[in-house]
Amino acid sequence: MDWTYYVIAPIWLIAVVFIWRVMRNGGSDGEKNMTANPDPNLAAEIQRLKMELAALKQQGGAPAGQKPGADASGVSPVLDLSSIPDYPKVEPCALSPLDASAGWAHLKASVKGYNKSELQDAHSVCFAGNTALLVVCDGAGSKKHSKAGADHCASALVAEFSKLMSGGVRLSADNWKQFAHESFLKAAKSLEGLAESQSLQLADFGCTGIVVMATDDFVGCAHVGDGRAGYLDGKSCWQSLLVPYKGAEANATVFLSMLKPENAEQYVRTTSHAIRTRSIMALSDGPEGVCWHMSTKDRTGTKIEDPNIPSSNFFTKIANQLIAASGSKVPQPDLDKLWGDFLTAGNEQLAKEPDDKTLLIAVRG
Repeated sequence: MDWTYYVIAPIWLIAVVFIWRVMRNGGSDGEKNMTANPDPNLAAEIQRLKMELAALKQQGGAPAGQKPGADASGVSPVLDLSSIPDYPKVEPCALSPLDASAGWAHLKASVKGYNKSELQDAHSVCFAGNTALLVVCDGAGSKKHSKAGADHCASALVAEFSKLMSGGVRLSADNWKQFAHESFLKAAKSLEGLAESQSLQLADFGCTGIVVMATDDFVGCAHVGDGRAGYLDGKSCWQSLLVPYKGAEANATVFLSMLKPENAEQYVRTTSHAIRTRSIMALSDGPEGVCWHMSTKDRTGTKIEDPNIPSSNFFTKIANQLIAASGSKVPQPDLDKLWGDFLTAGNEQLAKEPDDKTLLIAVRG
């Protein structure tokens, strides 16, 4: 029996069961509603799962006694990738000049998802001289007090990491991981104190957390959970700073309410580069579909994968518009209002996105 059966078959079975449960008639009330009122995002996700399922079959997920990549009739399925974008090219962008003395220009906003009654995202920023700090927290939709958790953690994380800005610490790859772990653990401990002070379950305050910091010669990212973050590298190419934490189930991740000293090595993930970057960004998973390459063909053009690459077209345009606005001395509240309006309904995809949308970007000369 081919060893790949043991690796792929469980994934193949999970995908089959998920698609069947979503598409079948006569399911639970939630499933009936999805069938009666199809959501474009759900339809796209179902189609993506179907294609990934076909790809898994081709890669060797056939049942025992059946040739890998073939169906019960022995005929290999044909995976239609015609509608899937090619693997993105990473090329230098052209950012407009900006007077370095102007410091960091930035955009920030958190807005509700389509038809949501409550915003569960939160963010915070801090700028001091040549250093920029961006924080994004995404409250878990299934948790009762996730909004309070996200608000608290955004404030706690910016407070902890800003101590590095005022303490004269020279950040590097050698000390970033240690500082990040300590700061996230302190934020998690303060979240535990919040839950205890209100006699509530800590798990109900679940939220993710992303921190991005840039200095004159360093850029670093630390995160618990999913979302996206990136920066402009030395060749003026937009690059990712994190790989979203994905659990075994759909949309599963980890939260700061789960963080303890004994699991920090697994849950707090860090990245750093010794570079002076002109731009950094951080976002919750709500707006990632419009600004991130996350479902394309692989480099061979035969499979679907998440290349995890920022959209150069999107971020170059936004950065240059921000630079122009900064040069025109547009007040920050006006910039943030315009940015919030864009995230709310800047295009059809953003307007219909059910998840909350937070996107922070900072640019300098």
